[in-house]
Parts: sequence; structure tokens; C-alpha cells
Amino acid sequence: MTRSVSTNLRSSGVPTASSAARPWDALLICMAAYLLVAVARTHALIPGVAAVRPAFLLAGLSLVLFMSHNAGARSLRHLRHPLALLMLFIVVWACLGVPFALVKTYTARFLLDNFFRTGVLVVLLVACVRNLHDVRRLLMTLAIGGMIYSWFAAVPAVARSGVGAGGYDPNDSAMLIVLTMPLTVYFLIQERRFVLKLIFGLSLVVCTIAVIRTDSRGGFLALLAVIGYIIFFFRGVKPVFRMGVVGAVALVMVIAASGGYWERMESINDPDDYNYTSATGRKAIWSRAREYMVQNPITGVGANNFLAAENRHPSIRATIESGRGVSYKAAHSIWYQIGAELGFPGLAVFAGIFVASLVYLRRLSRLAKEFTNSPLIQEAGGMASALIGSLLAVAVAGTFLSNGYSPMTWGVFALVLALLKVMRLHGVDVARKGGPKNWITAGAPALGPSPPVRQRNAAFAPVGYARAAPARRFR
Repeated sequence: MTRSVSTNLRSSGVPTASSAARPWDALLICMAAYLLVAVARTHALIPGVAAVRPAFLLAGLSLVLFMSHNAGARSLRHLRHPLALLMLFIVVWACLGVPFALVKTYTARFLLDNFFRTGVLVVLLVACVRNLHDVRRLLMTLAIGGMIYSWFAAVPAVARSGVGAGGYDPNDSAMLIVLTMPLTVYFLIQERRFVLKLIFGLSLVVCTIAVIRTDSRGGFLALLAVIGYIIFFFRGVKPVFRMGVVGAVALVMVIAASGGYWERMESINDPDDYNYTSATGRKAIWSRAREYMVQNPITGVGANNFLAAENRHPSIRATIESGRGVSYKAAHSIWYQIGAELGFPGLAVFAGIFVASLVYLRRLSRLAKEFTNSPLIQEAGGMASALIGSLLAVAVAGTFLSNGYSPMTWGVFALVLALLKVMRLHGVDVARKGGPKNWITAGAPALGPSPPVRQRNAAFAPVGYARAAPARRFR
């Protein structure tokens, strides 16, 4: 595609987003705070704050601010996207399943309270962004939230002191920390300011130590998956720098991890582990979850009804009637949780959200590799690579956690959709069929192929791309 073609596209009169940085406004500030509270749960680090329900207050204030100004780039019409439709299907399907739920009140209350707040988070996060600068601000907010949580809530001594009341348990903490690590790597390499580089470099070290302190085996597997992704697939960074980051993480793990930690990680495949032998271990729970899926293939047992299904399972009832106590367990897997509670249609669409997100983000990465003289595309490609790592962390860590409806999971979905939305406003729609030439729509920046340029340390575009020199090559 030549520069003249993209110029003609821009002259077609379709509204586009400005690539110039715009200052923070009240709605964006509220949503950044909401991200810290609802996803990173940083408010749990301060005793007494959780009692005032900051997530509820921020959600209400954000709704008021959004309703007062929802025109232009913040119009809800910009949420019309295939990925948004998949996410909407999950919400609608869960609502339609209320009459068929095992305990209808469980599902109704859960949808009106917990999942409603998560839906507000998704809609407002996507709607509030005006251009790529806003997406970058929210990604940095989440990365900082993971850093703060790593410093405090994931440290056992702090958790035992009660400061972390209302925060995540160790396994959920590990998931949060690992999903923010690709974002930390992105800002570590992309930032030119020394102070921010130092902050994100230290953050990467602290996050690695925090994952070790959680003692989570699922978090360990997610960390391995993210490390593998950074080594082989994280585009935009020269291999020597990728290996440098991974080497630093590996060195921290060797120094910080004790012998007991490695013994626990080795027990993942131990056939004598409780997850394989106990009636409340993951193997037995997942086996029963498959039964619920087969028995209720269309609507499932109902959102938030997995424990109710466990209570009615013959093996659990027999244990209770024999006089022996038994503790009910959650599904311990986003896949089995969604499949058992929303049936096969819900599971298929939920998996489709991951697949579609990865496909679209990969396409943005591909565009950044092809159009090397567009700083805007380079910036978007770097963000896409980081978000792929976050999605991978959610998929792997979530395989062992009941976080199918969690703001952590859906917050990452929302950030992916926010990036795709603003790129569509900038004239790049990777949801269109065909190759790169079909993804460039009206209002696209000048994307003509550039001559070869000398490689520099990092390939991400400068922060102020609206007024920057030509971007560095995107490998």
C-alpha cells in the first residue's frame, strides 16, 4: 500500500481519532482508579478503605461522568465489534439461564451484584478511551497496580498482618502479578525516561519475587508460559534484549526461591498430590464438572451455581449422609467453571473471546512489522504484544482458578477491546477479512512502506508519536 492510497482513504470523510495526546479528564482518572480498585485491589492494602466500597462508588461516579459526555470517540456505537458481541453473548446467556439454574436466587443475585459491576468495568473502560494515548495510560495503570500489589499484598508477612484483608488469595495474587508482567516488560523497554525505566525494572524484580512468595503452582506455570512467550514470540524487541529480561527473571528466581519452593513446584505431577487423590482435589472436581456439562449441555447449572451442583452430587451427598464432613470446592478452572455453569454454548463463546483476541492482537503485531514508518502502528503493535502475554497468563493461571467472571479476566478483555476500538478510530480495523491492505480503512495514518533503517535497541515507537521522528523498526 502506498502513501497516496492512505491519503485518499483519509479524505473519505469518516470520523477518526486525533493522534495528539489529550490531557487526563475526570472520567479517565476515575476509570484508572477503578482499574486499580476492581482489578488490582490496591485499596485492600489500606485498612478500612474496603468498608466504604470504593469499587461501587467509582463505578457510580464513572457512570455519571460518562452519561454527561458520551459523544464523539466515547459514543457507545464504537463498541460495535465482533469481540464485543462475544462478550455480550456471555452476559445475555447467563441472564437467559436464570430460569434454568439449580438455585435461581444464587444466579440472579450474582448477576445483579458481582457480574453487573464487572460489566460496568468493561463498558466504561472501552468507552472512556479517546485515542492510543488513553489506552497506554490504562495499561500503565494496570502495570503499576500489579507492582503495588506485589510490594504489599503478595508478601506473606504483610498478608498475615491483616493489611491485605479484602485482597486476593495467593493463587489469585499470582495470576494478577503474572498478567501484569508482560505490560511491565513493555514499559521497561518502551520508556525513554530513566526514572520510569528504573521503576519498571525494579517492578519486574519485585513481581518475580512476589510470584515466588505466593507459592502458587498455577502462577509458576503461568510465569513459565509468559517467559516462553517473551523469548520466542514477543515482537518489537531485539532477541538480545528479550533474553536479557528473561535472564534477569531467571536469576531472581534462582536467588529468591528456596528449596521448599522448588519441591512444591515439582509436586505438580506427583500422583500422590491431593489434587489427584482427594475427593475435593482438582481431578475429582473437574470430573464432576464434566458430568454437570453433560447433564446440562445448553444452559448449564446456572451462573454461580457450581457449589449448589456439588451439594447435589450423589458422591458428595453420600459422604454427608455417612456422617463425614466435606468441604465444597469451586470449579478451580475458568474453563470448567464456565462450561458447567453456562453449558457448552457459553464455554465455546468464552474460549472464542480468547481466540478472537489473540487473532486480532496478532494482526496488529503483523501490521507493525510491515508498516515500519508509522509511529502510531508501532506503538499499537507493542501494546498488542504485551496484551497477548497478559491473555496467555490469564489462560494458563485461570486453568486452575475459578476466575471466569473475575474483573481480572474481564479487565484484560476490556483493555484488548479498547485497543481495537481506538485503532478502528485511527483507521485500522483488524477485524476485517483479508490481509493488511484490507485492514486499513478511512482515516488511516500514512502507512507507506519505509526504506530499511538502522536498527536501534528497542523497536517500540516513542511515546509522543504525534510529533515524533519516524518510528524504529518493529522486528
